Amino acid sequence: MDLSVASDDRATLVITPTAVVTGPDTADQPVPDDKRDAVLHAFASKLPNQKLPFGVVPNTVGARGSDVIIEGITRGVTISLDEFKQS
Repeated sequence: MDLSVASDDRATLVITPTAVVTGPDTADQPVPDDKRDAVLHAFASKLPNQKLPFGVVPNTVGARGSDVIIEGITRGVTISLDEFKQS
């Protein structure tokens, strides 16, 4: 699976499947070559509104196991205490 940030909307995460996984802990069903592209397309997705706190724009995305990591690095940002939500 490839993860990326959409070029036209930096708050949208694009999920692009690249392979069919088979074996233990999966459906373990072979996918015919002529159906592979259709199966991969069925699992492609976009996740909109993946915004980071304080208006930081996402720079990179990735996956570690089943976790999706969205990272943004910025400089010269001042945060005031009234921007924090108190529970």
